[in-house]
Amino acid sequence: MVEKAQVNLRNKKISFKRATRFFFKVHLYFLVFFMGTIVNIDDWEEGSINTIYILLFFSVLFIAFGTIIALFKPSPNRNKKIHINWKEPKEIWGMGICVVALTLFSCIFIPIVPFPSTIILVIFVFNGVLATVSLLLHPAIIYSYELNVYGEAQTVHDYVYKYVALITSNVNYRIQLELSVLPYVVNKLLALLFVAYIVWMASGFIITFGE
Repeated sequence: MVEKAQVNLRNKKISFKRATRFFFKVHLYFLVFFMGTIVNIDDWEEGSINTIYILLFFSVLFIAFGTIIALFKPSPNRNKKIHINWKEPKEIWGMGICVVALTLFSCIFIPIVPFPSTIILVIFVFNGVLATVSLLLHPAIIYSYELNVYGEAQTVHDYVYKYVALITSNVNYRIQLELSVLPYVVNKLLALLFVAYIVWMASGFIITFGE
């Protein structure tokens, strides 16, 4: 009886492990988002807490829907882990250069949101652009991310690319990976909704600071 149940689960491609992993990873992303928002709470526009509640509500719906997809339509099992070699000077230099470069780049958004919340806006921009490109070049975006993050890095530049991809496009990669198992039309429809969701979140993020 137990064996029969296990066979049925495999046939239905149900994966509680992957759904749970997706659930907690996405929560981690949103934790970073809200920390990046709260850090400049003194600069919030009056009444912005209502905007935060709305963003939180839609985020819960997004997480729930994504978890259901991960449960019944598990993404391809990449079995890849992000490895950081703290004893490799090139990797440390690459990581440092990436963080400094993105921090400086984020300063162009200071007229819109205060620093360091500007870094969150940079992440929104990169993920939004890549999510839009993914509508046409879905496999290429996934391949590019995996090449930069999981590929064998040999130079400081390689490590810079690794951490730029990791910081700025990890969210899009995770979502596109889950969407990759869906039928083409459903994939594109949900991918379009994901783009709209990023625009919605970014707009709410900016409105929170009264811009």
